[in-house]
Amino acid sequence: KALEFVALVVLGAQLKPLPNERPIGPSALLSAPAGRGKNYLTDAVVRPLPEEFYKAFEVASAQVFYYAAEKDPAFLTHKFVYPNELEAVDALIEFLRPMLSGGKAVKFTVNKDASGANVAQELIVEGPITTAIPTIRNKTDEQLHTRLLVGELPDYEGRVKAHSSAASKLLLPECTVKDNPRKLFLWRAGLRQLAEVRRVVFPLRHPDFALDNDDLSH
Repeated sequence: KALEFVALVVLGAQLKPLPNERPIGPSALLSAPAGRGKNYLTDAVVRPLPEEFYKAFEVASAQVFYYAAEKDPAFLTHKFVYPNELEAVDALIEFLRPMLSGGKAVKFTVNKDASGANVAQELIVEGPITTAIPTIRNKTDEQLHTRLLVGELPDYEGRVKAHSSAASKLLLPECTVKDNPRKLFLWRAGLRQLAEVRRVVFPLRHPDFALDNDDLSH
């Protein structure tokens, strides 16, 4: 279930926005104790993807994505943005909030022109993006938190033995000689073809197909 949850988030970045221009792909806060496998889980989903489907990083400054967009405003379009931990996005909160809710981020700043004079500049980063933020905490910036699903990975009896056994299997002879490049090539080619149709629809009209709880924050 955890793997399916992360796959939903990762591949949700490939979807077109809804007709009201709001992104449909969900993002998540992946919360678990240290050593539970938060990053391994996301790595497992990301590894078979085409490289253009995601952008991984360990740390980023507050303005880096805006200035990267000077050369290519669409460099993050339909990308899963993959930080190593929650602390890696602390400086990006003001960037992530509009990106996740509106599918783009706009920054007005001041730069110098060719003559050295100060001029206003508009920097636009085009989305949509999704993200899964791994953390040992279960809370982040309050407004960013409202844009994230919370996925918890609780410990369970026998987990350590199951995980260490799986790691040991990588030392078996059949793993040493296994050749997966052809399978990975076909998998990535198939995903690229699927992503050419960026819309999911379903033929359902029902008055009760809606969340009905006025006690929840919208």
